[in-house]
Amino acid sequence: MSASAPWERFSCGESVPWFNGPTHSHPRYALDSVAGRHALLGFFASAADGDGAAMLGAVAAHRALFDDERLCFFGVTTDAGDDAAGRVAPQIPGIRYFLDYDASLSRGYGAVDADGAHAAFWLLLDPTLRVLMAAPAAETDRVMAALASLPPPALHAGIEVRAPVLVVPRVFEPDFCRVLIALHERHGGLDSGVMNEVDGRLVGVYDYDRKRRRDYFMEEEAVCQAATERIARRLLPQVRQAFAFEATRMERHVVACYDAAEGGISGRIATTPPPARPIAASPSP
Repeated sequence: MSASAPWERFSCGESVPWFNGPTHSHPRYALDSVAGRHALLGFFASAADGDGAAMLGAVAAHRALFDDERLCFFGVTTDAGDDAAGRVAPQIPGIRYFLDYDASLSRGYGAVDADGAHAAFWLLLDPTLRVLMAAPAAETDRVMAALASLPPPALHAGIEVRAPVLVVPRVFEPDFCRVLIALHERHGGLDSGVMNEVDGRLVGVYDYDRKRRRDYFMEEEAVCQAATERIARRLLPQVRQAFAFEATRMERHVVACYDAAEGGISGRIATTPPPARPIAASPSP
């Protein structure tokens, strides 16, 4: 195999390539048709070899998890003998197989390299077909433990998601979030204020009945670039898919903090024009 293992190609929060492939029920089964529930893909060379047998044994041992409501499983085999021997018979609901005899699907996902070598691995997707976990076959126990803790599909983002609101979780992984939080804690944040019309002109004011937030405007080029790359790979494809809109500009990089101790809020609509003071360069606390 190549120096980079196939599961290392998949980062949490990123969309996977959609494809159509042969299954027992359809010659061009569409991966995107399984959206709306969690999906576990298992890539293996043959259900008769050590990795393939162990992976399918784990699926069988956790059969109750695969119900097509919360979770489904798709094995991807490159061995035509698997079907002939009945090693990959579908079990509805929840368990199906892509019959990837030309290895085109497996190559597309890195499970088969240019020399034909195969590396078995797991790929767990959320209900929007974004990566939750990628792991080698050897880490089957960890994968099965993750399956048992999956939330209902409607709560995969941590809250119930209703159209037309787009909620995209896991754009920034926890370690990167800690980097951003540390920057805000190190540098502090400026009171950001709001824009109000005063005497026919838009001016910045502080209006704590409508907004109270402290912002750090990032100057660290490497961190800004890292944030931009994550947004481009993990957020923009979801915006494009949901709204048919191609975002091409980013206004600024800001770490914003709503401090509970200060009563941090944003977006409250005032029913009467509130008293407001102009924004100063260095506001007093």
